[in-house]
Amino acid sequence: MRLSDISIEYIIALVIRAGLGLIFGVLAGILGLVVTLWVKPGFYVPPMWLLVLAVAAGCTISGFLTYYKPETAWRVLVNTLLIAIAGALTGSFFGFWWGEVFYPEGVRNERLVGYGDIRTPPVMAFVTWAAVGSTLTGAIYYAFRAWRYHEV
Repeated sequence: MRLSDISIEYIIALVIRAGLGLIFGVLAGILGLVVTLWVKPGFYVPPMWLLVLAVAAGCTISGFLTYYKPETAWRVLVNTLLIAIAGALTGSFFGFWWGEVFYPEGVRNERLVGYGDIRTPPVMAFVTWAAVGSTLTGAIYYAFRAWRYHEV
């Protein structure tokens, strides 16, 4: 199969799914963050790694549902889920690092706990990068499946 065999239908489907994946990924990441902060006991201050993993879990769900097709074989669905998990975790930890570099006073502190306002830019850095990571890795896998197996 040559690259010229890709039709505009594949490109449009990929762009629409990726755009929706980014939008819903950010929303699901924020939801994962809020649920984690809401469920915790009042005296417990969650560590930053727990917040990062909660955001990655929300973005994983969004990244998986973005490229979900019910008629697909279960092995492809499992691969899509694993790829979304890897992308969300990678993006979330990259976003944590990104937030440390650009906002050093807002993410890392002496106790490595999440206190203060969760709407600060460093927190949104790992939410955004988790959404980008899960959507990007899912898009790469989806583009490969569209190119190799003509699945839309």
